[in-house]
Amino acid sequence: MPFSLPTQHAPFDRLACHGLAILYLVLTVFPVALPWRASLSDILLPFMAVALLWRYRRLADMKALLTGPLRWLFAFLALGLICTLLHGSPFVGEIYEWSVFVYMAVLFLFYRQLQWNERHLAWGGLVLLAMVMAAFVYAMAAPALHLPPAFCFTSPQMETTSMSLLQRRFAFTMGNPNLFGVFYPLPFAMMTPFVFGHDWRRHPLSRRLLLLPAMGAALLPLASSASKHGLLTLAILLSWLASLLSLPKTLARLLRTAPLLAIAAVFEITVLFVTFPLKREAPYLNTDCGMYRLHQSTYVRMLKATSTAWFWGMGVHAAETAYPAHVQQDVVKGTLEQYNAMASYTDFITFMDPHNEFLNQLVLFGLPAALLLLLFWLSLPNASPHPAAMACFVIALLCCCLWDDILSKRVIWVTAALLCPSRQSPS
Repeated sequence: MPFSLPTQHAPFDRLACHGLAILYLVLTVFPVALPWRASLSDILLPFMAVALLWRYRRLADMKALLTGPLRWLFAFLALGLICTLLHGSPFVGEIYEWSVFVYMAVLFLFYRQLQWNERHLAWGGLVLLAMVMAAFVYAMAAPALHLPPAFCFTSPQMETTSMSLLQRRFAFTMGNPNLFGVFYPLPFAMMTPFVFGHDWRRHPLSRRLLLLPAMGAALLPLASSASKHGLLTLAILLSWLASLLSLPKTLARLLRTAPLLAIAAVFEITVLFVTFPLKREAPYLNTDCGMYRLHQSTYVRMLKATSTAWFWGMGVHAAETAYPAHVQQDVVKGTLEQYNAMASYTDFITFMDPHNEFLNQLVLFGLPAALLLLLFWLSLPNASPHPAAMACFVIALLCCCLWDDILSKRVIWVTAALLCPSRQSPS
């Protein structure tokens, strides 16, 4: 059941909740930073929470929170809180990490309960996509036309490394190309209900094939961002193909998953091994430890050294304290020298995020809680009216978890909610 107040206030209630949802997205597109890593959009969260409390004010409605994927999400939050309390002091720092996932749960629940008109939502996605494409055209033309630089992330430090190709990357309004990679699936998720609800067989195949170059053009900003998170957008677009081209189920399933897994495997190679520079002889790839693998292997050693960590995690404070003792400084030095990035040596041996969501969950809350969160994501396709799109998105998301702590990104949960809206009809 969607949000509802008493009958005389129902239209205002729907308008207010949709307005709140749209305003949050506007503030996501045009972010305003606040102190303590907060954003102006975060101010809207208490209003979303109040709307949810009103929506689930009756006991019968609250029971819906313990069914389907939501039961795994709430079990994860409950166990995560217990694990956090077991970590002890400093309490504020520990509870902050748990609160982040409470925030994500509120976002997911709020957007999932909203009832959208498919065409209106698709037009909103097209508007967002047009904004991104316009910014991309400007960013690409700016140097040649001597226009002020905008919409790109520039790193002078990269110019001196073996990864100089990453010196200038498209980032839209996000300020960071990886944040853009996380944001970009959103407009396509907004268009997904229309894509799957439309009868494409009414149109000649030749006309439908014209959509393929358009979809390819939509991937150009991702290529310019060089973000591995582009896999999330590609996942949604691949899920569209079966509907657009009326493909048989077996072929459609192969077309959706094979490219995703193949590209993810290539991306993971660049995480595990040094791929710059390439070798002249077979196997042509430098198989020494890669940058992200430096953090990940350190976290694995920390977990192995702390027996209780597998049950309820270590907590952030313990991880920061233990990190320097488990770093292999000679390996860090050898890897950074190959990247010509020794300027970052101190950062790498002091404390770094794991750049792996699975390891992040193990450190924060332990294995049982991590498994509950995994079950939540794996259960979403069966709960979605668009199971193909949701399944592709989850596959891509779990692959991205191999190289980033991605589940603390707000827009991921909004995108998931739009791909998995509540199937309950309005009352």
